[in-house]
Amino acid sequence: MQPSSTPAVAVVVGRNDTGPVINKATLGLGISQVISGIIAMALGAGGLMLKSHPSHIGPGLWCGVLFLLSGSFTMKSSLKRTHCYIITSMVLSIISSAVSGCVLLGMAINAAIYDADQCHYDYLECYHRQLPITGDRKSVV
Repeated sequence: MQPSSTPAVAVVVGRNDTGPVINKATLGLGISQVISGIIAMALGAGGLMLKSHPSHIGPGLWCGVLFLLSGSFTMKSSLKRTHCYIITSMVLSIISSAVSGCVLLGMAINAAIYDADQCHYDYLECYHRQLPITGDRKSVV
């Protein structure tokens, strides 16, 4: 009797062929985060040069720093796919998104409450609403 030969099948679990596609997507995400951080910091610096209120300048600078940090780790994780870089980029991306969302919500509430009564846009209408003689807030036409 001759020994029968049976083919052996090797199965690799957990590996797929989408490695280069995921690396390109991760690199694109990192580049977009870095560009968003640069734009946010540039707008914050522009507000600093125009001597805007500090509450309008700070969020752009701090959120820009967070986006730059998370974008740089995301780009590094696309080039060197270690567990540490991947987890760090995910955590920093989540933190920067959460902080940016909270800052956007806070600035919207600030604009709705504080800036609505400051008359930044129509000075004459605001002046006529707040006449110092009568003290009422009616418009004089």
